[in-house]
Amino acid sequence: MRRALPVLVFTIISIPVFADAPPLPVARKTFEPLETGRFLFLEIADPYDVYVDGEYRGTTPLLLTGLSTESETLIIESGNETLVRKLSVSEDIDSVTHFVPEPHPYTGAVALSSDPPGAEVYFGELMLGKTPLTVSDVIEGDYGITLRYLGRMPTRATVSVARSDISNVQITLSKAAMLRFSPEPPPGSAVMVYDEYGTFVASAEPGETVPVPAGYCRVEVSGVLFRTWTVELRDSGEEIIIPFEPDYYRPRLVFENLRGESLVLLNGEDVTAELVDGVLTVSPGAYSVTVSTEKKQDYTRNLVLTGDQQEILEPAYARDPALVAKGRKNTVFSAAIGGSLITVGGIVLNLDMVAVPLSSSYQDYRTLKYASLGTVGAGLLMLIVGGIISLSG
Repeated sequence: MRRALPVLVFTIISIPVFADAPPLPVARKTFEPLETGRFLFLEIADPYDVYVDGEYRGTTPLLLTGLSTESETLIIESGNETLVRKLSVSEDIDSVTHFVPEPHPYTGAVALSSDPPGAEVYFGELMLGKTPLTVSDVIEGDYGITLRYLGRMPTRATVSVARSDISNVQITLSKAAMLRFSPEPPPGSAVMVYDEYGTFVASAEPGETVPVPAGYCRVEVSGVLFRTWTVELRDSGEEIIIPFEPDYYRPRLVFENLRGESLVLLNGEDVTAELVDGVLTVSPGAYSVTVSTEKKQDYTRNLVLTGDQQEILEPAYARDPALVAKGRKNTVFSAAIGGSLITVGGIVLNLDMVAVPLSSSYQDYRTLKYASLGTVGAGLLMLIVGGIISLSG
């Protein structure tokens, strides 16, 4: 039974959108004519319909017989794949020729034109050229193409390619106004454009000119340093310049238990006078915060502040290690002197109580006694002074 060859179905829907589309695959390869004799065995397990010069010959795997020098075209096909090969039949070949077909998906071709002509045509991120443009051997399926032209809105078309030689597509790009900001949004911001129906139509980065619909549109600029900024445009001209005036975020540093004599340093700069009830308002960014207090170890924090963040800082007021070491040294020195004085005073006191009464007058005994007690008192005083120095350090 002879089976009809497939026909083409092609549709296109054009909507304005600035986005990357999936690439349009091209699959057909160019082959040399297949040399064979009168017998050709098609070695393929899957069932494919076989045609020779348009005549149905059976289903693979299949041995073709009776081929002649007038046989020209071999077609192998299934519901989704096909293979077309030219035949070169030689009467000098008596043996059976074995051939393993490698069918590929059906393909078609697309001829693109635009109003105005000269629009850049993108399949995915790859620019194929400018209109008018013809793309051949495209695998059957649905694809998105994007057309871009300066002064016109980027337009995406959904193309449905089926089995055909060529299909003609005409796309009209609507007029656009060109928008830029003065001053520009900070680096890292995102500019998004929506039409009157809330449909996303374009995007850009800071410094780029943004195409927007010539009628109504809504422009949104977002970033980490400010709240989302929105402006509505109506009946715009060919070029629009608007000031960028967002509401920047203001992070806050809250200092708990901050002493009156402490200094607050922000990236090395004294900002103590800018504190209001222990709160310092800053811009988003990276900071090194130091609280410096006399005789205390500096309290330091490294922070990255974004949005409306509030960071609470609680200085520990630990004693300065250098002063602690110095106090310990002074304590040891005072203790050594005080201990020596106490020892000397004790020895003298013992001598006073034993030797002096046996050999001296009462007046001499009293004098030495007071002297020894004074020495002991001086030693105790040195110990006390050393303790005070240690505590103050």
